[in-house]
This record gives sequence, structure tokens and C-alpha cells, in this order.
Amino acid sequence: MQDRLLSANPILEAFGNAKTVRNNNSSRFGKWMEVHFNGRGQICGCRIINYLLEKSRVVFQAQQERNYHIFYMLPVALTGELRERLALSGPEHYSYTNRSGCITVDGIHDAQEFGDLLAAFDSVDFKKPEIEMLFEIVGGEWWSWRRRWRDGTDAMGALLLALVLLLLKTTPTPRPARFLLAPLRPQACCTCPT
Repeated sequence: MQDRLLSANPILEAFGNAKTVRNNNSSRFGKWMEVHFNGRGQICGCRIINYLLEKSRVVFQAQQERNYHIFYMLPVALTGELRERLALSGPEHYSYTNRSGCITVDGIHDAQEFGDLLAAFDSVDFKKPEIEMLFEIVGGEWWSWRRRWRDGTDAMGALLLALVLLLLKTTPTPRPARFLLAPLRPQACCTCPT
């Protein structure tokens, strides 16, 4: 159990760490971990009680900073059918990963880190559909970045909207002049215990 707990770290780092001007792997989140011990003092379980995330990092980074690591790992390391389905380009093609002027970082190897992420998913028993769902959500974010949404009425806007909705497996809520997504029912997207 202790090894499984420690092996979850690459998952938290991929989705919660980013390069800042002071630190190449800075935690941009806070968590309260409740660790459970058995009668012999060994770790027998853990759960994250609270997870705070620097949300502004997704849409803005200062010069020479990066977005969350996953946004650089996925487009350089994902292969196969899922990469084709997500229609990914490199991080240099998206405003939320290229505007700070920092795409790569000395000492961070995004493809290798992605391999560590996949191994971590495996060690904590994430199933392939759950992993693909996470990557589809990230892919939907990328495609939403390619367009500044207004009302989705022009042809290119409608096409991009359709792609984002397809990747996020949802439908638009009928509200004029807004881009809203209908919420997914958690039980419809994974088999995680609630």
C-alpha cells in the first residue's frame, strides 16, 4: 500500500505541477491527505480530502513559465488511435501553452514523464477507459483554446464546438449567446466508487 501511495505522485504532479520562474516543478495545488494505518503502524489506505488547484494557470502563465505538465506531456508522447482521435498538435500550436515563450524545460523530459504517468495510473489501478477519459478532457481543453468562444455561430466556431463536445462527450445547453456544457453524470463516464 505504501508503494501505491507513493506511486500516485506522478499523477498529482502531471495535473498539478508547472514550471514557474523559480522552480521547474512547482506544485500549484494544495491537498490534505488522510493516511490510514493498521495496528502494526503500516499504511493501509489514503484519501485526498481537499484538492485546491491554481485555476488561473490554465489560461495564463507569466513569461518563461509553463502550464500544467500534462499539457506538454500529452502532445509529445501520446501515440496511436487516441492521439489520432484527439487530433493533437504540439504544445507550440496552442495559445495557452506557447504564449509565455517556454515550451521545453531543461531537465524535464515530457515524453519520459508521460511514461511515468502511465505507470502510475497502472499502479493505482486506473482502468484504460478512465485514463482515456482524462486524456479526452485534456484534448477537449486544447481544442477549446484554439477559438475564443462567443456564440459559436460561424462555420469554424461550430466545427470546433462540435469537436470539443465530441471529445468531452457532452452536448451544449440551449442558452443564447453562451457556451455552456451540460454536466456529465459521474456514473456515465467511469466506474469510480462514489
